Amino acid sequence: MFYKTYRAKKIFVLFLTITLSYASIIAQTDNNKEEANAVSVETNYGIQLGLINFGGFYEAKLANSFTLKNELNMRGNLFITNNDTDFYFQPEILVQPRWYYNMAARKKKGKNIQNNSANFLSITGVYNPTWFSLPDSTKPLEENLLYSIEWGMRRNILKNVYMEFMAGLGGYSILNYKETEAYFKDDPKNSLFLNLRFQLGYRF
Repeated sequence: MFYKTYRAKKIFVLFLTITLSYASIIAQTDNNKEEANAVSVETNYGIQLGLINFGGFYEAKLANSFTLKNELNMRGNLFITNNDTDFYFQPEILVQPRWYYNMAARKKKGKNIQNNSANFLSITGVYNPTWFSLPDSTKPLEENLLYSIEWGMRRNILKNVYMEFMAGLGGYSILNYKETEAYFKDDPKNSLFLNLRFQLGYRF
């Protein structure tokens, strides 16, 4: 069990390293562009509510058009079988470098760009550890690693309230598949999926 947990952490650290390296490269490229009166993204943090998760976020500015968004969430899981129904929340760690590609165009048209209100492209990595669940699940938790490429948009609703929609294609791996296979027989060890997400956020 210790070896499997250690291996899972190594995989997540490797993915995180690759993601941060990519973000650093594109941020440096963006910084090297000489633009007069450049429109810039903002660093912000707050709380958010999605369709199946809730938590907090910190989005750090890397360059004029690039940010790195980090989230610590609780994600809802619902499993229905012939004899049982189980619903619980499980921790979720998300790392997502973003490229806001149309902020300058929106500002030029007189549109609101507060709180990084623009369209973006992103690479998303999500890790679901098996530390605990709320309430305590009667079944073993799946330790998942998800990764996807997404297109998204953020728009302000109120001064500090915004909405986000994201769509993309990704894949996931169950890192403790042998431990959970007997309980979740229909879940493949590795799979591709269409990733659709909607969430509301409040910036402090």
